[in-house]
Amino acid sequence: MVVAEAFTLGVKAGVRPEALLEAVKGGAFGQGLLLTQVLPEIVFKGDFDTIRFALRLARKDLGLATELAREYDVPMAMAALAEQTMVEAIARGLGDKDFSAPWLLQEERAGVQVRSR
Repeated sequence: MVVAEAFTLGVKAGVRPEALLEAVKGGAFGQGLLLTQVLPEIVFKGDFDTIRFALRLARKDLGLATELAREYDVPMAMAALAEQTMVEAIARGLGDKDFSAPWLLQEERAGVQVRSR
């Protein structure tokens, strides 16, 4: 769903789908960083203090995307939910942690930590 949101917004804003694909492939999502780096190096170790990209900056970038979506009347429910979670994490003092720090909120809500043993 997140990919669908990104592509519909990009195309509506005038970007060719092929150009979007290349941009996504070159970024963290396209390189599979969630599975290859974020989970094993950050989440499993509980290392949200080593900043690879600050949550505060990630929220700013996502805010720019959701603002653009509003300008083009493109619904982006997943992005809005992610932004809301980021705002909550920042309000709880996690803004200067790694961009993956909202994971801590999910762990808290679920009553479990996802850590290697």
